[in-house]
Amino acid sequence: MTSYNRELRYNLKLNFNFSIGVFLFILFFRPFEASYNNLNSLIIFFSGFSGILFIFNNLFYVGIPTIFSKSFRITEWKSGPPIFLSSLALSFNSVAFTFYLRYVGKISISFYVVFKIVVICLSVVVLIRLLYRLRSQYYQLKELKIKPPYSDLDTEQNKIPNKIELKSENKSEKVELSFNTVFIIKAADNYVEINYMHKEGFHKKLLRNTLKNIELQLESYPNFVRCHRTYIVNLNNVNRLVKNYKGNILELTNNEEIPVSRHYLLKVKEQLNSV
Repeated sequence: MTSYNRELRYNLKLNFNFSIGVFLFILFFRPFEASYNNLNSLIIFFSGFSGILFIFNNLFYVGIPTIFSKSFRITEWKSGPPIFLSSLALSFNSVAFTFYLRYVGKISISFYVVFKIVVICLSVVVLIRLLYRLRSQYYQLKELKIKPPYSDLDTEQNKIPNKIELKSENKSEKVELSFNTVFIIKAADNYVEINYMHKEGFHKKLLRNTLKNIELQLESYPNFVRCHRTYIVNLNNVNRLVKNYKGNILELTNNEEIPVSRHYLLKVKEQLNSV
């Protein structure tokens, strides 16, 4: 499963759990005075709120990021969905709750009722962002437990430059990046695509060259290893090597998964052990 699909599943699960949570909250605390005397009718009525929340949250946190994947890169959400999507979710849920109370529950709408609706919908938005932050911190702590952070001292001890310099095939272009910011380098037709992190975001640079030539340029950097015919990976940004139904996979610290072919498997294991 790719990191993108994993994030979509996480959002679906999160939206479902919050929908159930809102249903139980409204059922037990009764913030709205419903006119239903029958318990079954009351449960059905209150379940409508969870349905509304589930539909609109999935629209803004799953549907729109899927359709406009380049604008809303779901794999880069470290502190929760963007403010724009959260604002849309808050607005649509609040309006839908108001209409549902008025025309389905036959409840007169006052300022106090609208205030309670907004508080409930805003609480969902805030809690989702809080869970994202906690999840991000958990992965960071997990990463630190797996391996110590790469430091300038390590670089000096191992006599590895702090920056890498990659040149194009005709040496007319060059790319210079901090050693630890580069995650993967992959083949892209007549170019190589360098994926790196800058200011908490991921970026790409194209350089006209072959992956084989880039591999030769990186010979003095033991943390860079060829793991596939189309990939070179920075082992310093690898969490672990796992095997599943797809084969051998390197899980990166940004949740991306990179395949490891049998041809390079032994070398990757050796390099991981040495790192």
